[in-house]
Amino acid sequence: MKKYLPSKWIKLGSVIIILILLVLLFKTIYSYIDSYFEVPDNGSLIPNLNDPDKFVKYGYPEIKSLSIQFLTLVTAILVFSITFSEKIINYNQTKNSIRLTLTLGWAFLIFAIVTNGIGLAYNAFALSISLVDLNINQTDSLKIAGSFNPIISSSNSVNSSIANSEHKIVSAEFYEPAFQSLKAILMSGVFFVSGLICILIAGVVSIFQRTKTSS
Repeated sequence: MKKYLPSKWIKLGSVIIILILLVLLFKTIYSYIDSYFEVPDNGSLIPNLNDPDKFVKYGYPEIKSLSIQFLTLVTAILVFSITFSEKIINYNQTKNSIRLTLTLGWAFLIFAIVTNGIGLAYNAFALSISLVDLNINQTDSLKIAGSFNPIISSSNSVNSSIANSEHKIVSAEFYEPAFQSLKAILMSGVFFVSGLICILIAGVVSIFQRTKTSS
């Protein structure tokens, strides 16, 4: 009993230290991503980047498609690794360190799914704001063109499009959640790679352990 307690506390302390180091590591990675994808001021944006119409047509569907495909991949790997955990590392009979590594890999994959979902939510939020911005821009363009009649002639329509191109008012409030969406998806990728590495390490170490046992 006297020998067991110190050993138990040493293992617990080691796990806590590893978790703290991992938290610091991921915090550093997020700080790097946050600084690299810093949300710019509205006035410093390139006109093509603060156009809500282009975001609705191109930005939103591209981010959504990427996020959903990545979510499918992460979920499939998580389900596969859990389903075949007995064949990968013989979960019930292997060392605690290997089980901990595999469990940590699963946790990382779950974090990847969660952060990817957050990215999808931010992207949807950016879409709703961009639609509001687009509606405001169209309304302001109609005001400039002086066209509020329900029936607009073809000449007025041309004048409206000209006024829209010359006097377009862009609020571009959507780009902030759009940037946050990209950051969340990138962090999801970091968690995914970390989880995959942990699962591979657990599998390789388990194979070597079985080889030594059989020999």
